[in-house]
Amino acid sequence: MGKPATHTDPNGWTWTFRNNKTTNSKPIGNPYHSDVDKVATSFYVTNFPDSIDARGLWNTCTPYGRLVDALIANKRSKAGKRFGFIRYLGVIDASNFVRSLSNIWVGNYHLLKSGNNGALFFLPDSFYL
Repeated sequence: MGKPATHTDPNGWTWTFRNNKTTNSKPIGNPYHSDVDKVATSFYVTNFPDSIDARGLWNTCTPYGRLVDALIANKRSKAGKRFGFIRYLGVIDASNFVRSLSNIWVGNYHLLKSGNNGALFFLPDSFYL
């Protein structure tokens, strides 16, 4: 919440506006965030159990490369399944990497598989522009 704005008119009255939406604070940014975006490759994942969280997704996907980020959305897809995104560093050939990731299983769920039931998509850099 911003500081209350004050204004003094020519008659000497001081007006205080408390619903001021402007703020003088600057969010703390990660200086390496833009560098990671340049070299990391993002993938869309779906078809994993309700019991898994972002840390579980991280632990499941770590052996397949240098994982930078794992995120699970709070909402569900139109099919009613949970979905998320994972990002890896140093992916040279995304389609070949997708094939290597296609054998990840979490319990009885095939995490990354092609088709309509579950999918793994490569998100190009132009997606974020």
